[in-house]
Parts: sequence; structure tokens; C-alpha cells
Amino acid sequence: MRKEVRYRHSSDLVNKFVNKTHNKFQRGRYDMMKKKVERIFVCCFTLLLSVFFAISPATSAEPVVKEWKVPFLAFLTGPYAGFGVQIKWAADEAVKEVNAAGGIAGRPIVLEYHDTASDPAKAAAEMSKVVGELLIFGPISAQETKGAMPLVVREKGFAMAVWCGPDVNLLFHPYTMHLSPRFEDIITPNLQGWAKRNPGMKTVVQFVFTLDPTFVDVAKHQAKALEAVGVKTLPDVELSEGVDVASVVIRAMAQKSDGFTLTMLPVEAGKIVKELDKRGVKDKSRIIGFPVIDNPPLYEIGKDCLDGLHLWNFTNMLSKEPRWQALYKKFRKAFPEFTYPDMGIPNAYDLVYMVKDAIEKNGITGDPAKRVEERNKIRDYCRNVKGFPGVQYRFDMVDGIAMTPVFLFKIKGNEKTLVETYPPLK
Repeated sequence: MRKEVRYRHSSDLVNKFVNKTHNKFQRGRYDMMKKKVERIFVCCFTLLLSVFFAISPATSAEPVVKEWKVPFLAFLTGPYAGFGVQIKWAADEAVKEVNAAGGIAGRPIVLEYHDTASDPAKAAAEMSKVVGELLIFGPISAQETKGAMPLVVREKGFAMAVWCGPDVNLLFHPYTMHLSPRFEDIITPNLQGWAKRNPGMKTVVQFVFTLDPTFVDVAKHQAKALEAVGVKTLPDVELSEGVDVASVVIRAMAQKSDGFTLTMLPVEAGKIVKELDKRGVKDKSRIIGFPVIDNPPLYEIGKDCLDGLHLWNFTNMLSKEPRWQALYKKFRKAFPEFTYPDMGIPNAYDLVYMVKDAIEKNGITGDPAKRVEERNKIRDYCRNVKGFPGVQYRFDMVDGIAMTPVFLFKIKGNEKTLVETYPPLK
């Protein structure tokens, strides 16, 4: 009986051992299988993700365009072609520099020019071809802007003006912007500074080229600025291209004013200054001209009659900024007949660099599917960029208005000298 009991007892122990070993084996096998399945799942999931990202559109800020095409509406023919050719040159120079340095986000920028010929109808026609683009440069003149910009507003596009008169530009905000201050901010300090330099001046007559609405706006702001410091403006003397300057000068002098403003084109300005000198107005410090007259015809026609004449501007062509000096040197080589560049040159040049910053700092891709979103990002950035390193000076943009210094010049020996710099108005 004892042996039988021990056998049964031993058998029980063996069975327990076998069962226990079997269970461990089964659990180990299950764990191994589980880990194997998990490894297979991870590998398959990773493979699926790789395939998905390989065939899906790019989700990063990597540009999807081969080049950044920007339409540029500019008058390259017509009465203002001399200005338009200079502006095109400046923009092209900036493009050359940007592309030589690697482009914008690694892609070249290409400007596609559309000649507006200073014709509002033609400007509108050209704008209709490009209004849906990511952004647009131009138009340049006030008339063209009034003709073409309603299309941009309707499409909620974005056009970056070069020089259309800031007050005209304001009519179409926020779908446009301008790299110069408001007329009020440019004209007020300059005209009042000019008046203070002529303390005996009590009355002024304005010569105004009335065919351009920008010139008319300038005259209104000049009158307001002068009247604020006690200088009365007498009735304007209106003129147009090819006018008999002797007759308009006689009309102006009949009002027996103490000073004169020249708001016109350079050819007529040169003729009027010469005619004023001929009729006894020898103190040219009591004459001030707005930026457009500061071009070769003024100096060629006015010659020795210009000493003392004042000029106001929002650009400083005498700037010592190294980048400007380098650009000015190139300009003189390209246009040896021009001593001073057109005022639109710094703006056209700076626009290219501002767009470069806007694209690179906002991760713009150029994807047509994101056109509205990316256009808005560019617009918001450019309209409010701070401390932008312009070719002549740093400046801020506030709601599409440039906050820049403005400058008062005086001609001496047929050359300009800077007499006053006024800080941006706040």
C-alpha cells in the first residue's frame, strides 16, 4: 500500500510539473506571437505612412512654383515713358540682385511687364488680364490707378503701387499699398519749412498742371500747409503741356504774390522759372517745386536761373547709404543724361525686396489652391512691416502707409543740396 500511495503521489507531482511547464510554454509562445504581430503591425503602418506622404501633396512651406511671376503695370510708352523706363530699370536691378543671391525661397523672381502707355483705359484692360495673380506691381500714375484699381478691389486682389500719388492710392485700401507717406505727411513739414526760411513771404501763387489729378491734390495740400503758418495762397494759375508760359507767368505776377509753387512737369517748370527770372523775379528761394520737376529738362532749360529754387521730396537722392550709392552708380552708367533718378526708383527697387521678405517669412508656396490665403498673408505683411531696410533708409508701414522721413532741397550751382530732413509724422 505504501508503494502505491507514493506512486500516485509522484504521479500527481509529475502531472503538476507537466501542466505547469506546459502553461509556461504556452504563455511564452503567446508572448512571442504577440510581439511578432506587434512588430509586423508597426512595420506595415510605417510603410503605409511612407507611401501616403510620397503620393500626397506637399504640406510644408516648400514652394510649388518653379519661379515667382509678378505682373508689372507700367507706362513704357506715351508722355511719361521717360519716368517709366527708369522705374522698370530699378525693378530689374533688384530682380538681378535677388536672383543672383539665390532667388526667393530658392526660386527666381520674374517681372512680366504690361505697358499702360499712361492711358487709364489701357491700364484697366491690362489689369483685367492679371487681376487674379498672387500680387501685382503698379499701376504708376494716378489716372491709371483710378482706371484699373476698381478691378483689383472687386476681386479682392493686391496691387503694390510705385508712384500714383498716395492720396489716390488711399481710395483703394486695403487692396493696394504705396511706399511713400500721405501727401499731408510729405507736404506739411516741407512747405512750412520753406515758409520759415522765407519769413517775409505772406502770399503765394501756385502754378498747377490740372490734367493730372495727383498734381491737383498736391496743390490743395500745399495751400493747406501754407495757410496753417499764415501764408495765404492766391488763385491758382492752371496750365497744361505746351502752354504759352509767358501768358501764365504774366497772370501769376499780376497777383503780386511773394512766392510761387511749381506743381507740373519738368519742361514747363524750367520754362516758367526762366520766364519769372526774365520778368524780374531774381530771388529763387521764394519758388518751390514738387518732386516731378526734379528731372533733366528743369536743369537744361532753367540753367543759371535756378539758384535758390527749393524742391521737396520723400526720397533723398543724395543719400549716403552704401546700397543706394551702389545703385546710383549703376543708374548713372545706364542713364548718363540724368543727374538725378526719378523719385519712383527707390520705390520700385524696394518693392522687389519687400516681396522677397513677405514670401520667405510667411512660408508662401505659390500653390494656386492657396491663392487667396497666401495673397492675404503677403498683403498683411507688406502693409504693416516694421523696420524695413529700404535702399535709402529704414521705414515702417502702417496700414499700407509708409512712415518715412521727408526732405527739403535747394539748388545751388545747378545742383541739389539737402537743407532739411524732417522725421516721419506720427
